[in-house]
Amino acid sequence: MAQKRKELLKKVQERKEESQKKSISFRFKEKTLDEFKRVCEKENVTMTEVLEVYMEEFIKGK
Repeated sequence: MAQKRKELLKKVQERKEESQKKSISFRFKEKTLDEFKRVCEKENVTMTEVLEVYMEEFIKGK
């Protein structure tokens, strides 16, 4: 699990230069969102950066 997180964080850093963004709203369970926010803050990344990586991997079928 730690290795997967490291890979994800590396991808987040690689994408920070991209500039064009769109806004969208999602609804999450409060507990899940609070924990996700806490982990992102601990890792010094934004929730958006992490979600972008997950979305791109999902699209690619990984």
